[in-house]
Amino acid sequence: MMPSVIDPKGWFPWVGASAPNTIFYPEFANYGAGVVTKDRVIWKGLKFIAAKQASKFSVIPFIQGDKWLKDTDMSYKSGL
Repeated sequence: MMPSVIDPKGWFPWVGASAPNTIFYPEFANYGAGVVTKDRVIWKGLKFIAAKQASKFSVIPFIQGDKWLKDTDMSYKSGL
């Protein structure tokens, strides 16, 4: 959940040419008062993604969490 304290721009704009063209900033299923997107900074890498694409960034495919998180006290969900 994103509370209203979140800046509507989402992030501070990069200054000059410091942001590489390879940066990917996905947003998926955000909710709450801070999710207003009309004032988001416009970056090439900012994408609003669907569940299919977001699932690539979940615990198991992204960080192979099923192989090591069970040995920690960290709880997690295997999917979205």
